[in-house]
Amino acid sequence: MLDIRLLGQPLVTKDGKPVVVDTRKAIALLSYLTVEKSADRETLATLFWGDAPPDRARGTLRRTLSALRTAIGAESIVADRTAATLLSGYRSDIDMFDTAVEETATHDHGASEVCPLCVTPLQAAAGLYRGEFLGAFAVREAPDFEEWARSVTESYRLKAGDVFSRLAIAHASTGDYTAAIDAARRWINLDELHEPAYRQLMLLNAWAGDRPGAI
Repeated sequence: MLDIRLLGQPLVTKDGKPVVVDTRKAIALLSYLTVEKSADRETLATLFWGDAPPDRARGTLRRTLSALRTAIGAESIVADRTAATLLSGYRSDIDMFDTAVEETATHDHGASEVCPLCVTPLQAAAGLYRGEFLGAFAVREAPDFEEWARSVTESYRLKAGDVFSRLAIAHASTGDYTAAIDAARRWINLDELHEPAYRQLMLLNAWAGDRPGAI
């Protein structure tokens, strides 16, 4: 089983053992395919080697794909003359996070509301969020990839904020104010200037009977 963790510093394992590659762009390429699932070769060559001559960019992409397939298993990525696709047979925290959040939408309430059944999937999503997408990971001379990564980072930061906010409300609805306050604090940690998160934390402390904490 190939396991890909991208919420936080990248961690890629196969059958429980760390995957080792000789270039950071191989991990960046795997990260891109994990999110996008498939991409044509021209897009990938431009994304990672946009400043290089086209022939050189395509050649470097070919070598990087080969190294990546060797490291994670040739059966994990299909790469033909036009595109590269990450196949099934892997699991990623990105997919599991999204699946957990989507599960709450199947309950009998609005998408922004919560119920006791929401606690388990929201806890699962919160547990998967180790930190920002790719953490401090970066690659050199790939501004298009960095721009893409920033957009994904912001998207999952917003999703995580929604998870922590809803999880806090769900815990509060069951009377578990300690867990609710912990979730609200994780929401604040995403953005220490986010006023709605502080308002929620104040309310939770007040509901828990901790007036000094609320103040």
